[in-house]
Amino acid sequence: MKTQLVKPERILTNASRLREHPAPLWHVYSGELHPQDAFVELDPAQRRAEADWNAEVGSAVPMRVWHGRCLRYGVDPALSGEQIADLLDDDDVQALMLRICEGHSVEWDGSNEVGALTADAQEAFEALDALLRQVPGEAEIWDADYIAEGARLDPALTADSTDEDIQEIARGIEADAKDEHAYITCDVADVLADLRADMRRDATD
Repeated sequence: MKTQLVKPERILTNASRLREHPAPLWHVYSGELHPQDAFVELDPAQRRAEADWNAEVGSAVPMRVWHGRCLRYGVDPALSGEQIADLLDDDDVQALMLRICEGHSVEWDGSNEVGALTADAQEAFEALDALLRQVPGEAEIWDADYIAEGARLDPALTADSTDEDIQEIARGIEADAKDEHAYITCDVADVLADLRADMRRDATD
């Protein structure tokens, strides 16, 4: 009779959903200069970890995080999908998350259900936090300024370009981004249209 090997427990993650996205944690709200904070959130009760960006402007966090029922670890918002997925699937990261889950409990403090960690879980928490924070993002981000800079050097875009020309140039830029696995943060056609307007204005000065 063959002995069946017991597979080590794994923390469930959203790695598979993130992997194909060039920059899944990068989000800049209109009017803001910097991307939203990005994080990995570990839910010890569910034994699940998910990477995402913070939908709240500023430092606000959900009550489950504020009270320690779920734990967040800051990461570089410029991590590529491959990077963050590889981190979530990494054996060392998984082992640290399991230690945290094993040593996490929820207790009533008289007002709220709050999370608590054993000494070993706290040690794993700090090690995981340090590990995740030190990984620099490698995602290629193409914002409006980047698109405009490249378009100014493209002889295809002129003051006489038609709307159809702009759409064709935009499709070419978007195809290049896809080939290079870059993330475009703006409407390329709108950027090109603004540049054409500048060219026409310069031509009449």
